Amino acid sequence: MKSILITGGASGLGRHLAQRYENKGYLVYVLDMNEEKLTEVATKQIIPIHLDVSEESKWHEQVLPIIEENSGRLDCVIACAGVMRVGSVEECSRETWELMFNANLTAHFMTAKMTMPYLKQSRGNILFIGSPSATFAVRQEVSYITFKHGICGLMKSVAFDYGRSGVRANVVHPGWMKTPMSDLEMEEIMEREGVTLEEAYAQVCKHLPCQRPASLTEISNVIEFVCSDQASYMTGSEILVDGGASIVDVGMLEMM
Repeated sequence: MKSILITGGASGLGRHLAQRYENKGYLVYVLDMNEEKLTEVATKQIIPIHLDVSEESKWHEQVLPIIEENSGRLDCVIACAGVMRVGSVEECSRETWELMFNANLTAHFMTAKMTMPYLKQSRGNILFIGSPSATFAVRQEVSYITFKHGICGLMKSVAFDYGRSGVRANVVHPGWMKTPMSDLEMEEIMEREGVTLEEAYAQVCKHLPCQRPASLTEISNVIEFVCSDQASYMTGSEILVDGGASIVDVGMLEMM
């Protein structure tokens, strides 16, 4: 039985991926800080592990022993953990900066570090979940933007260092999709404009060529391909799945 480890796998895209790979017959290790959500996702094939993935000691105490007790193998790793906080460079406190650093970059680094021995053995691959925010800037998101850019550098370093060992590393940047994290981002628009959740999504997507958010299945279709043997020559790549947002010339929108 093949096995996969997914961080941030108790909700949103991570949870969807865990259930998708379970249906494909994988043994799935799901790592998350939300104990209640972990309980909900657990099944015979989905093994929940409650921890902060940025803490190395927790990997040694909780994760690695569980892997060894079960398959003793990892074929794929998806680093999906992350949180969102807003604020400019003046507004972002040191505490918020460190929280975002740990959750959005150190967590990915530690995931790669602690699973790499297994991936070298299986000649497997690791996928980092990024964001289109890794390719541009957004107002009031200095910490989120900074660390999403950092994930790309981490991925490229891993791809270069371990390609000779048969390990692939890539990033997928999902655009707008309906997840609990995205729903929270919609709340400001809902409150300001007096609109529904669906109407808020429509507003943020109105200038996209696709003019709608993605379904989780549309994003996971791409992820599954990148992690599969069909993409065996793909490494060091950043894949945008953003409904065409990256091709829009924002300066010309007022001319339309």
